[in-house]
Amino acid sequence: MSARGTHEAAARINAVLAQRHDRAGSQERPWVPTFLFYAGVQLVECALADQGEHPSQHGDREALVALQWRSGSASYRQLKQLSEYWRYRGRQPSDTELRNAWAWAQELAAAVREPWPEQNP
Repeated sequence: MSARGTHEAAARINAVLAQRHDRAGSQERPWVPTFLFYAGVQLVECALADQGEHPSQHGDREALVALQWRSGSASYRQLKQLSEYWRYRGRQPSDTELRNAWAWAQELAAAVREPWPEQNP
């Protein structure tokens, strides 16, 4: 599988996980922003793979997004931050934050000109 194919598959898996766990009462619902963030990361990686780029650090990737796709930069940062609030601080996202996370993921995909992955496994 090509680098792009690997990233497309990873984006799809994360998008499916986000969809499956985004329902009221799900104990995994706080993970939805993390799944959405990593789906977005993989879409960024798809776009970068087409340019022969492969950053190994989030900071390097975030800098490339800011340089090349300014309109997606805020969405990338917001998704990352919301994901980290749960993963590192144990703060669950609110319903509003979850809705925002879906919007940010879509905005990031649009900024890097990658289609949002099909969510039907």
